[in-house]
Amino acid sequence: IIDKENKYSDNFNNAEMSIFFGVKNASLGLDEEIQLGKFIIPTDTTIRKIASIQLVGDSVLSKLDKPTNGVNTSGKPYALVSWCCDECGVELALTEAEFNALSNNSSYMFYITSESSLKTYRDIVMYVSQIMGGFATDTNDGKLTFKVYSSSNKVFNINNDTIASSKLGDSSYK
Repeated sequence: IIDKENKYSDNFNNAEMSIFFGVKNASLGLDEEIQLGKFIIPTDTTIRKIASIQLVGDSVLSKLDKPTNGVNTSGKPYALVSWCCDECGVELALTEAEFNALSNNSSYMFYITSESSLKTYRDIVMYVSQIMGGFATDTNDGKLTFKVYSSSNKVFNINNDTIASSKLGDSSYK
C-alpha cells in the first residue's frame, strides 16, 4: 500500500480507503471508474500475514461518533449540521440552498442543551434528519447527505392481470 508521498506505509491506523470499480476495454474504448465508497480504517484492526493484509473499513461517517462534551448550542438545521461536519472533519455534500429545499422545517431555530440526550455529533445529525423528515447517509465519495421521505397520494391498484403475470425472483406465476 502506497501513501500520498508514494512511499510504502506500514501504518494504516485511521487511514482513508476508497474503493473503486473500473472497466477498461481498449477495443471498445472503455475506461471508466466508479467510486463505490470511502472508508476509515480503525486503529489496530489491520491483520498482517506473510502473503496478505486484511483491512477493516468503517464508514467515513464514523467520525461523527465523537462526543459533544455537553455543549449548549442553537441554530437552524443547516447550521447545526455544518457545525457537526466542521467539528468532525466530515464533508457535507449539499449546499445550504439544496439542504433548505428538502424541508419547510429548515427555517426554524432549534436548541440543544447539555441536559439533552444528544451526546455525540452523530446524535445531532440524526436529530436534524428527523426534523427534516428523512435520514442522513453518506455518498459514494464519503460526504454526508440527507434524503427526505416524500408523501404521495398516488395509489397503485393491483388488478387480476398484474397478479396473474407476477414474477417473484426466478419463478414465474401464470
